[in-house]
Amino acid sequence: MIAVYLLTLGLSAAIAGAFGHNLLAALGFAPTFDVGLRLALGIAGGYVTAQILFVALVKALKPTRSGKFLLAESLSHGAVLVLLPFLMRIEIPWPDPTLARAAPLVFLAAFLGLHGILKLFSFYTALYCEPSGRLHILGWVGAGCIAAAVALTGLHRWHTGIEAARPLATSSPAMYRVGHTYAEARTISEGAMAQYELPLYGDRALTLRWAIPPGAGRENALERAYVNVWVHGAETTRVRMAVSLRQNGFAVMHVPAEDVPADATRCTVFWTQEPAPSWMRLLGFTPVVRSDNQLLLAGPLLHQERTDETPPNLVIIGIDGLSPAHMSANRYARRTTPLLDRFMNSSVAFPYGYSPCPDASAAYMTLFTGVNPICHGYFGPRAGPLPSGSDTLAALLRDHHYATAAFTEGEHRGDLYFGSGFEAGFDWFDAAYITEGATGGSRRTADDVLEWMEDHRDVKFMVFLRASELADLTVQERYGTNYLDNADSPRDIDVYDTALAHMDTVIGGLVQSIRESEFQANTCILLMSPYAMHFARDGKRVPPDLSEEMLRTPIAVYVPDVPRENRNYIVAIEDVVPALARVAGIELDESIDGRSFLLGPVGKDPVSMMAEPFQLSVRSGNWRFTWQPPVQAFGQVPTPGDGDSRLFRVAATTREVSVSGERQLAADFQERLAEYVRASYTWRGHMPPASPAQQDRAP
Repeated sequence: MIAVYLLTLGLSAAIAGAFGHNLLAALGFAPTFDVGLRLALGIAGGYVTAQILFVALVKALKPTRSGKFLLAESLSHGAVLVLLPFLMRIEIPWPDPTLARAAPLVFLAAFLGLHGILKLFSFYTALYCEPSGRLHILGWVGAGCIAAAVALTGLHRWHTGIEAARPLATSSPAMYRVGHTYAEARTISEGAMAQYELPLYGDRALTLRWAIPPGAGRENALERAYVNVWVHGAETTRVRMAVSLRQNGFAVMHVPAEDVPADATRCTVFWTQEPAPSWMRLLGFTPVVRSDNQLLLAGPLLHQERTDETPPNLVIIGIDGLSPAHMSANRYARRTTPLLDRFMNSSVAFPYGYSPCPDASAAYMTLFTGVNPICHGYFGPRAGPLPSGSDTLAALLRDHHYATAAFTEGEHRGDLYFGSGFEAGFDWFDAAYITEGATGGSRRTADDVLEWMEDHRDVKFMVFLRASELADLTVQERYGTNYLDNADSPRDIDVYDTALAHMDTVIGGLVQSIRESEFQANTCILLMSPYAMHFARDGKRVPPDLSEEMLRTPIAVYVPDVPRENRNYIVAIEDVVPALARVAGIELDESIDGRSFLLGPVGKDPVSMMAEPFQLSVRSGNWRFTWQPPVQAFGQVPTPGDGDSRLFRVAATTREVSVSGERQLAADFQERLAEYVRASYTWRGHMPPASPAQQDRAP
């Protein structure tokens, strides 16, 4: 009878192993023949182990050597015949479609039910068989242990094989544009494992941004991805999230710091378009999935999660052409900026802020680098590049685990666009400008900024918004007609004031939204302008120059827990980098021009410049001195005594003074400006040729 038992046991184990293999293979757990064979062996071994240990248990309770019991056990093995229709793919006319979809589970339930009944029958058979000694039970236990070892070996080798069979993401990171946003990303196929190294520091959170690849057909576009992130340290933490994909942009996903172990040094990311069943998630099973579906993954980016000790977020807002003379808080006749005035009055405000150049590219690059246009190279016809070894504020903040984003409207203006160098340091770069509709223009940009902030509220971030709409000086329906006295032929100044009132609602409204939310307690807001708009007495716009009216720009910064006040000392846009770096807890070297204006007077006079023709201007005390030497930018160092000079006394109004009456003062200013240019060339690494005057002075 033992031979019959072993024969039926072997056949039934083979059928059980085949059924388990087919069931799990359909779920992605047998990606190759070799792995599938190991799975079938492990399941069959487990089945044999259970059968033999059941016999050992029954014999321990009611010792017997009767062949009747083994015969009953052999009959119980026949329950696996219920599984044959599934293995042979016999069509069953199910009465309900739900049963058809759950056919494997129906077969499994039928087997377990019948098998359980037959096991009860064999147990009762043992109760009525002749008793015997218990010594032979050791043989059954030994056989069960051997079968268990075979099962564990097979399942272990199956698990090892399935991990090795998982496809790996092999694509390299590249810059992609999705919608209006540029980000460094890589294509990840469904089920492919993407692996990343994780540097160690405190409060690490992971930011992953997912998008449908550009050019993917929209008819079958995915709406949702189920993302798995395994963070590997001494133990592995598994995070599963459903991400709602956007049809024309990046969807943001965060893995909080509590799910990133302090000792974790790497992570693995993969996604599927269908969620894993609950039983798989509970057991920790992960199938192998292979398909042609692809998504873009920007990240995972390591950002510092916000805590009570985390430095503030930074929001930098630049408004092209914002003139302090046209702000209603400065006694302007028209009430153009009530919301911006409110922000200025509740911040640390600098009424005497100065631009390095009446050109947006030059001024904004100074904002990001803390050095003048000659140093950074975005000056006149030159568009960089930055000198080697120089960093932008965005790059410094990114290196200190800030999420960084820029919304520049540069494609509309032809300056701060992707590829111009202004994208350096930003892991999210959007240079679009949408003109259509009441929510177009800078309002659309401001809305995008708020949305981005909401997506990154759990980590510390820096976001730059450039609002360029004032520079257009065109009548738009969304502005209304506040100050357009002659709508058919409006003056430039009237169009400007009307647009400024609209910009006040856009940017002032953005600032108000930030300060009325939970961001108020942890967000620093800086408002500035790269240059001011200036108008002649007839209301026409004055072309860019180095006048006091065009170079003086408003600068205001709100820092949580810093008292509001007006600081009437002179500051410059280049002083923004050291000020914000201090707020962020970052130490800078002393090679930049700027000084932190939050610590008190910066102790230097701001220098401004234009490239064509090359001109320099310095604001010192109540004087503004402008010099046009007979050299070109990035040419020779200007020689004091050459060129044309103008001197202005700055008070309530700006009045030109005769240079001939202030010869020594003008000579001193020229010496200072010539040395300023020489030092800037040296900083950049530019070696200008000697001028004829310098050659004459050489020994």
